[in-house]
Amino acid sequence: GGLTPPRSPEAVRESLPVTEAWRVLHNGAEVLADAKSLGTFQVLVLGRDSESFLSEAALDNVRNWVASDSGALVCYRGQPMAQVNERLERLLPVQWKTSREARFRMTLTDRGRDLRWFESHSTGVSSDVLPQLPALATSSAAEHPKPLATVLATIAGGAGEEAPVVTYQPYGGGRVVVVEGSGMWRWAFLPPAYSDHDTTYGTLWQSLMRWLVSGAGLLPGQDMALRTDQVTFGSNEAATATLLVRREAAQGQIPNIELTGDGIDGVRTVTPIAAGEGPGVFRVLFGELAKGRYQAHIAGQPAEKSGSRAVFDVRRLLEEQLDLKARPDLMARIAASTGGLELKGDSPGEIAETFTAHLERGRPERIRRTTAWDRWWVLAGTFFVWTLGWSLRRSAGLV
Repeated sequence: GGLTPPRSPEAVRESLPVTEAWRVLHNGAEVLADAKSLGTFQVLVLGRDSESFLSEAALDNVRNWVASDSGALVCYRGQPMAQVNERLERLLPVQWKTSREARFRMTLTDRGRDLRWFESHSTGVSSDVLPQLPALATSSAAEHPKPLATVLATIAGGAGEEAPVVTYQPYGGGRVVVVEGSGMWRWAFLPPAYSDHDTTYGTLWQSLMRWLVSGAGLLPGQDMALRTDQVTFGSNEAATATLLVRREAAQGQIPNIELTGDGIDGVRTVTPIAAGEGPGVFRVLFGELAKGRYQAHIAGQPAEKSGSRAVFDVRRLLEEQLDLKARPDLMARIAASTGGLELKGDSPGEIAETFTAHLERGRPERIRRTTAWDRWWVLAGTFFVWTLGWSLRRSAGLV
């Protein structure tokens, strides 16, 4: 028999069974008020005017759920509350200001294009179509993104500073995303002239959900996960890692981290340190290590358990390797290409004299202007000429 050609990713997804289960809750506030019930979800989407759901207890649960359980909070249609309180403001990546209702269209930033949310060869959807889709409306414009926030989309054709439309920031092990504007549902019901872009709305939300779930710090079923901050560290910098612990596991004893590798003998035990105010996030500081490969493991966890270990390398960076050999030919080429001067002597005084001469050449010439009347001989000469002229005219009888 012949070889079977590989199937496209779209065909593979279509062949997989899709299980959907949905339920309408008549009191959504109960889900947010119950920390255990909220922990069964991975993504929470809030619309506008969500004050009735966001009590103080619910906000604490949402904050702990995002930080400890790697949950993803999506604020759809912009500001979720008319007045954002301090508890919610800590989570959000942007700040809002009250403004008149305005309509706008969005365009992706370079960071937004890198995510490829709209790249689909099967549907032909592209991010270039966004400025042509129906405009969105907002009455509370996003003012400034916070320092750790990343802007994925801005207002298309905006004058001056670009206002953010889609923004996200990491918070603990999870993420918080803000999507500005209302009326995006119209993207799913486009006029016949734009029927080729009917899938844009669905593609956006599918890509957003896939990105949020795949980027979660803690996957479903994981109580804790160890992640190195870099794949490769330099030999002169401290190697670090982050330990993410789910809320239930964080109530008990936090395990130590065991480090083994080429540059250390035996096993080195490191104690995680709580990072900031985010619960469930711990920093692991290994310090400077010698060149080699290292493996960090959560003490007491099976080696085959997902997220229980992390591997990283320590290398001597090329720019750190100093060449102490004298290279007169190399220095001469550098001097010729940069306009420098090659010093052939070995006297320190030659360096000082050359540098002083260079400063003198580069110093601008000072020109001091003095009026002629300030010189005595000019004034005396002028009076002499006047007197001589008067005498000649007097002797000729002209005066």
